[in-house]
Amino acid sequence: RTIIYFINLLLKCIINFAWVLTMAGHDTNSLDKLINALFLEVDNKKNVNRASSWKKLFTTLEKHRPDLLEIVQSRIACTKGASSQFQIIDSTQIIQPLEKIKKSWQPQSAIPADINFDIFQPIHKSRQQVDELLEKAIKEETERQLAIYQSLVVELGDNFKKKDITDKLKAAMEKAREAGVFRGRKNFEDMIPVLDQFRRTATSSYIEAMKKLQSEQENSHEQIGKLLPYLSEDYQKTMTDTEEFIKHTNNFLDASLLEVKQSISDLENSDGATVETSHQAIQQGLANLRNLLVEIKG
Repeated sequence: RTIIYFINLLLKCIINFAWVLTMAGHDTNSLDKLINALFLEVDNKKNVNRASSWKKLFTTLEKHRPDLLEIVQSRIACTKGASSQFQIIDSTQIIQPLEKIKKSWQPQSAIPADINFDIFQPIHKSRQQVDELLEKAIKEETERQLAIYQSLVVELGDNFKKKDITDKLKAAMEKAREAGVFRGRKNFEDMIPVLDQFRRTATSSYIEAMKKLQSEQENSHEQIGKLLPYLSEDYQKTMTDTEEFIKHTNNFLDASLLEVKQSISDLENSDGATVETSHQAIQQGLANLRNLLVEIKG
């Protein structure tokens, strides 16, 4: 009975490991990758922008990770050959619990209340936080990521073509500069790096991932744990770069469009007389620029 008891605790320790590794952004989509990830370091910097409950749970699991790793390594090693000095990892001991957790990413069984051995306290403490925060963390992080995604869709459209947007924006910037109506917090030279950065941003993979997350959220119902692998992907840089692009682009478009309208109004009311031919050409050019800015602005 004692042996079975310890084996069950070991399995729960491995499952706690799987949670922290997935939340850390390691690729755990296949069993092989999940097994390999058990022994990789985790990077807490990737969780800076996460939902508060997500960060709290991750911090707890990360805190107990060294102790959990020690428990796992000390109990899944086996000797090979006659010498006990050389040991290898017996992966067969960890396949079953990992296969089990991958089906739903939710707690499968309770931790025994009579854990009296200090060495097993990390299992108990980390599992307590999982029971308390896992569902809340997944919900909050899902809402956070989809809220950002929806704001991008509102600005750029559901299936926007990045090249079309950047080409039109570059043309509008050049025409606005030529007409002397380029306005915004950033000047023309400062907007170029923003444009180039957005061109390099991996928006396609991000959009595909968010669509999968959205679809899974709609179909997960009570199995909210299935959202965890989708949330673990680190798209923060993509989100940040895209948000920066939208912010500065909108500022340029709004400020420049306002300046174009004012310039057209000034020309129309010049000396209270009929607009001259040269003024008409300028006015038409500004009107065309206005239409272009409005088209980009949507």
